[in-house]
Amino acid sequence: MDVVLGPSSLSYRVVGGMLDLWVFAGPTPAAVLEQYTRVVGRPALPPYWSLGFHQCRWGYENVSVLHDVVDGYRDADIPLEVLISDIDAMDGKRVFTLDPVHYPLSEMQAFVEKLHGNGQKWIPIIDPGIKIDSEYTAYTQGLEQDVFIKDVTGEPYVGSVWPGPVHFPDFLAPKGVRYWIAQIATFFKMIAFDGYVLWWWCGVVELLMDVLLMENDVIVCACIMCTRTNMCQHSHKYLSASTHIVTSSPHPTQQTQAMD
Repeated sequence: MDVVLGPSSLSYRVVGGMLDLWVFAGPTPAAVLEQYTRVVGRPALPPYWSLGFHQCRWGYENVSVLHDVVDGYRDADIPLEVLISDIDAMDGKRVFTLDPVHYPLSEMQAFVEKLHGNGQKWIPIIDPGIKIDSEYTAYTQGLEQDVFIKDVTGEPYVGSVWPGPVHFPDFLAPKGVRYWIAQIATFFKMIAFDGYVLWWWCGVVELLMDVLLMENDVIVCACIMCTRTNMCQHSHKYLSASTHIVTSSPHPTQQTQAMD
């Protein structure tokens, strides 16, 4: 897509597909922000601790190394609010699991209790790619509930991420959201994490969103990368070729105009 800014016009040139264009009329930058957040939602106020220093690195071999990292910050008198565990803490890179050898549940629970006793937090990285494995509960439940994105044949789309072949939940479908919330709740009962990082790669093309969300006092930091062409069939039926004009009136009227 090309965007051309002229003396008195703004032109979008596309090769095909659908374009859903929202215009925030302002006229001031502050008014544009007010209009934009009225459409997408107001930002949540993050907890104070989330603004502190976070330590995250792939390659920590076991729970003992995590203890060493936290103790190292203390010994160096460097404030540390949050320790984030990468996918090496998982069992075979399966989300919602812990490596039973290097990160056994009992040791991780004791580690998290230590952090909480220090006033610190623990956050795991959770990828949305669900490993295709008939012995894996998150996978079998996803199939039973029919929550995975479908390909053009109507079968669950097969992607490839850290654990190998995976399916992706359809987060634009209500049942996909319910499935994900249930998986998070089950994992939380296992170990009391303080939030999670959702790292979503749907094709390494462009960064569309880097947001901080709050729900039920659990922080979700989402780094989402995708392109329009990678969006699932389910989502396309919610998109329309239209233009929306948002004004500063208390109850803005949307003027919808079909585009060629």
